[in-house]
Amino acid sequence: SLTYPADSINSSITWHGNNLGSGLLVSTTGITVKTSGVGAGTITYTTHYDAYSFTVTPKTTETYPVVVLVQENP
Repeated sequence: SLTYPADSINSSITWHGNNLGSGLLVSTTGITVKTSGVGAGTITYTTHYDAYSFTVTPKTTETYPVVVLVQENP
């Protein structure tokens, strides 16, 4: 599985030990290879994300907590 959702695979897999073939994008969060077995490899892929920011303007000299909820859309 991939750490982040993939938009595209940028390179072939660089295998470290057993070569299990070239990678194929199966879903946004996983890849599969042509040969079954045990192996470790490095792959480069493109992902995207949304960045948001906000500014809290102090109303008084007292400190107060700010709660932020970040929820992923299904």
